[in-house]
Amino acid sequence: MAVEKGFTPALVVLWCHLVEDTWLSINDPENIMPIDSVKPYVEYVVKSFTKYNPIYIISGDTNFLSNKTKEAYFIALKTIIGIRDSTSAAYKA
Repeated sequence: MAVEKGFTPALVVLWCHLVEDTWLSINDPENIMPIDSVKPYVEYVVKSFTKYNPIYIISGDTNFLSNKTKEAYFIALKTIIGIRDSTSAAYKA
């Protein structure tokens, strides 16, 4: 695995085709993730990959045209920060 060779993985959590009102999702609305699914999806991603200590990139190739777009990315960011903070607190205890 790359981590064993000294690489740090970087994961894009939400590519723009998954988020409403981005330049790509406007052309292909069938792939848009419902806003209620963003938090559980991000929790799953973090749970699946945290053992590799990755860099999480919240958005990929996006523009921020609307509040709906910003909301999805803020949810993802807050979720990752919340998990990180709770994990850090567990290590400090």
